Amino acid sequence: MRVLVFDPFHGAAGDMIIGALLDCGADKNSVIQAMQSVVSEPSVIDVKRAGIRAVKVTTHATPAHRTLSEVMERLDSVKAGVPAEALTMAKRVFERINSAEEQVHGAHIHFHEVGADDAIADVIGACTALLSLNVNDVAVLPIALGRGVTTGLDGIFPIPVPATVEILNRSGLESMLVDEKTELCTPT
Repeated sequence: MRVLVFDPFHGAAGDMIIGALLDCGADKNSVIQAMQSVVSEPSVIDVKRAGIRAVKVTTHATPAHRTLSEVMERLDSVKAGVPAEALTMAKRVFERINSAEEQVHGAHIHFHEVGADDAIADVIGACTALLSLNVNDVAVLPIALGRGVTTGLDGIFPIPVPATVEILNRSGLESMLVDEKTELCTPT
């Protein structure tokens, strides 16, 4: 039995998850191909963080604002480069994000940051990477959350942002507040 254990001691975001999964042996070519179905040329490089080697993934995408149906259309348009199971998983991720956004904002018109090609490529890449590892189960240790405020297109928000809090509340995953004044965990 293969169990993947995430230890998000410094938060979690789509690019961080992809990097960690690639470092665990996920199929780099499949991940890049899946991401390239959304963004032209993602980069995957080795970096050092706190003296530890890590994999950094950057999409180089431009901003975009989309509704959930537009995100789903975007996902449907990339079918050729993404494994079917990863595409299905990515759609569930965006449905979960949308549901959290609606809980926070009421009637939800469109995504800002999470509707961008960057977020779509990150979610598709993470889903493709996870599935390529062929694990039987995933365990997640407590997720570190920063504090403070951040500015988005709708104004100033507390950290963690309300949609992240809602997603974590619904997930049943444990989280922990740490004394870093920055966003460590994003909805993706």
